[in-house]
Amino acid sequence: MAKKRAFEGPREDVTRINPFSIIVLGVDTSDPPAGTDLALLLHKHRISRPFTEGMLNSISSLGVEKPITSAKVWLPAGMDLHGKKLAQDEQHAIVIDGRRRICYARELSRRNGDHDGSKATFAVRCGRPKTGMTVVDLAFMANDLNEHQEQDSPIEKAAQARLLLARSGDEARVARSFGWGIPRMNDMLKLLGEGAAAVHEAIGNGDIKTTPAAQLTRLSPVQQTEVLQNAVSTGRTSTSQVRGLVMQKLTENAGKPKNQQPSIRPPMKELGRIHDYIDNEEYDDHTIASDADTVKSVLAYVRMGIPCPIITKLKREIEKKDKEKAVAETKKKAEARAKAKAEAKAAKPVKAKKTKTGARVAVGA
Repeated sequence: MAKKRAFEGPREDVTRINPFSIIVLGVDTSDPPAGTDLALLLHKHRISRPFTEGMLNSISSLGVEKPITSAKVWLPAGMDLHGKKLAQDEQHAIVIDGRRRICYARELSRRNGDHDGSKATFAVRCGRPKTGMTVVDLAFMANDLNEHQEQDSPIEKAAQARLLLARSGDEARVARSFGWGIPRMNDMLKLLGEGAAAVHEAIGNGDIKTTPAAQLTRLSPVQQTEVLQNAVSTGRTSTSQVRGLVMQKLTENAGKPKNQQPSIRPPMKELGRIHDYIDNEEYDDHTIASDADTVKSVLAYVRMGIPCPIITKLKREIEKKDKEKAVAETKKKAEARAKAKAEAKAAKPVKAKKTKTGARVAVGA
């Protein structure tokens, strides 16, 4: 019995290709002459950017999942292709969208000792080459595919990282997924959890970058907004300049009585108790077992000072058990006192006492 298709509609061809088999203008060829239509497809600034380890790691584990867009175009005679000049005009498949992905795939192959793509351990997918389009139309397609992509803001990325961390508990994998180091990821999570709303808005508007903004989390939300406005209005938004403004504000705080100093973040003294509580698996199966796969990872929330529903549930369980232990200990101490009192009374020597008639009777008999 044939399997039912998940989606209706015509199927399109996507082929797994060798990244060295498709042509990238400006890499496999000489630069097209300036002023020609073919030069519109060069995009030299993209193919000349340095590689990042985050992207290389992503392709190493997942391959190039987003298919490459290609098209068949005519390369003019005299143009260099793979180090040789073309004797006549030739038609070849070139990359329209996905130049960086192809360059990354090639770099990864070279690092693995595969210099021609014959031993690739990851997939590079490419759609059917476009035909019947002018070079100018292809240039518009390349521009549309790249310029209209909506990128997540840094705060939105941090929110997604927090969710992934809560579900997986794997800091290294989450950081690698976003192209961050672990210290950078921790700064982003701290900025998400402790940054004032005005700071988040300023980052989204491009008024301040995330690295200097992370310095502001050392202050209270009110003071963050105050220092941010000062930094933006005076143009002092570099990391060192913002750090100086923050230190100035902290110095002012140090001169105030403790009860007048602003609270920077909630006290996290319970971290050790929650860690022990989880490690000892003292939580009740009927209340926490459904979240058992995420219990370890929520410690990241605690470390960042970020409210978490599971942490709230754990705290309630801890308080409940503390009360039960307190009641049991009180009851145990009362029983111990009663027992000691009874034993002391039983061990007390019997004293004789004279009555009015002169007879001796035992006290307590």
